[in-house]
Amino acid sequence: GFTIPFCKVPGWENEVGKSMTCDDYMPKNTVDHAEADFWVPSFTQDVEKLDLSSNTRVSVSPYLGWLTFSFTKHSVASMVSAPSGQSIINLEWLGIHDNTLFLEGEHSADEASEIAKWFGTKYVFTQLGLPLSVAARFPADRWTVALVSGGVEVKDFKNSTGVVSLSNKPSVLLIGSQEKRAYVPFFQGAIKGALSFDEAVVVEGKSELIDDYSADELRNFAVVVLRGYSYRDKNASWSKLTSFVENGGSVFVDTGWQYVDKDWGIGPDKEGQYMEILLPEPLPVKKTFWGNIGTSWLDAKLDNSVVGGVDLAKVGQPVWGTLPWGMAVGQIADLRSWAKPVLSKGNSVVIAAGQLGKGRVVWSGMNLFSHASDKASSEEYILIAKLFDYLLGGEKTTVGQLQMVRPYPDKAEFRLVTQTPGVSNIYWAETYTPYWKAYAYSGGNRKELKVYKSGPGFMSVFMPTTMTTTKVVFELDMRRVFILAIATTLSVFILVTLFIFDSLVFNSSIERSIRKLVGRHFSSIKTRGKKGLSSIVSEDEE
Repeated sequence: GFTIPFCKVPGWENEVGKSMTCDDYMPKNTVDHAEADFWVPSFTQDVEKLDLSSNTRVSVSPYLGWLTFSFTKHSVASMVSAPSGQSIINLEWLGIHDNTLFLEGEHSADEASEIAKWFGTKYVFTQLGLPLSVAARFPADRWTVALVSGGVEVKDFKNSTGVVSLSNKPSVLLIGSQEKRAYVPFFQGAIKGALSFDEAVVVEGKSELIDDYSADELRNFAVVVLRGYSYRDKNASWSKLTSFVENGGSVFVDTGWQYVDKDWGIGPDKEGQYMEILLPEPLPVKKTFWGNIGTSWLDAKLDNSVVGGVDLAKVGQPVWGTLPWGMAVGQIADLRSWAKPVLSKGNSVVIAAGQLGKGRVVWSGMNLFSHASDKASSEEYILIAKLFDYLLGGEKTTVGQLQMVRPYPDKAEFRLVTQTPGVSNIYWAETYTPYWKAYAYSGGNRKELKVYKSGPGFMSVFMPTTMTTTKVVFELDMRRVFILAIATTLSVFILVTLFIFDSLVFNSSIERSIRKLVGRHFSSIKTRGKKGLSSIVSEDEE
């Protein structure tokens, strides 16, 4: 709601300790007008030289609040941050965006570039005299200085992909718990080097249940990642994924998230012991048990054919505080004929991989993304990147060209200038809501496209393969919400009017009838409850 001065509330004088006037209580320094402008004319003239069209995305340092406050008075460009939390383009991921680009900490130039690509950023506005750790994120081979004015430096990202891109990059679907935020460490890992924006479009699945994804839907994805996953029908779910792999798809399964991953293990029993759990295909290991491999990687081995070049000594140690890192552990003897150990220690295996039919599978039992995040190990993200290289197969991708027209905030049209072969997608760095609808057009034909939540809370769609698309249109459709709201409002209005009329004309007879009806209903429930309780007591006595 809106905040008003306390002294504007009737009776406020009774709540203060001494006699005060409203003038005494009001702040001494206030902004005289809501349209106050903090940009001086010289700065405004300099900024006007930049390409700040409506399709340009800018990222502004949180230290430049004055610039943010007045930005929309001088530009129609899309700004990541905003003076009001209600108007921020993507509030959920703003913290990661600001930390990576502007705040001091352990963030690299590669991370800054990844964030800029995912957010579609072209310009970054920073204050002059950046700390060295922050300035190092904007090397001259990736960023040019577009403007210095009024204590502000504007950097132009040479590799900006813009707010929308068309390509046949492979798409990677994460199926995992939304309640436990399974996607967050996964995407943070992607930014830190595990899976580059240039390599794939990452998609956050709508459900943690494998059952909720059809075989036809999965065919659009190159890789399916299971992290914090579940299912209703075990056999049907794994059979569907086996078919997906055999026909050329790839799967990354992590069963190391205790109590969250459906197949993490079994136990503990009354003695605190864990039992082995049997795992079906397409998992490369037949069974695992919950345990650990000690507190170091000493004597552990990596398979260089899959993760060659990774220095295991630089990977975070398998510890939680001073205790061994709990994980689902397999045995080399229990690997399937088509699988091989990728990370093993003695006879124990914690990462395995293999080719099944036309596709590939990687299994981890160590909750790999959380372990990498906990240990802040850059080498571990290189290890994960190697695993995704293995799954994706290193196919080259093609980038198409689009023309974007956005006549209204709730409608955007993307006209295809050049097509891309194979399974292609449009990634649009606009905040996802379930109310966005997308349609592909070809001549007089129209086909609705499923909108996926992708990257840091943005959107992507797959291009239809059954028609030559000339344009794709996104529309924000909230008609159902409005209809429901109107229906609810009318229903309440009619009900209130009825009771008022009943009170004035019928002496509340309708109200008394409703009370009697409700009373009889609850009375019967109470009677059935007592009978049920009596039968339970009788059984116990017998």
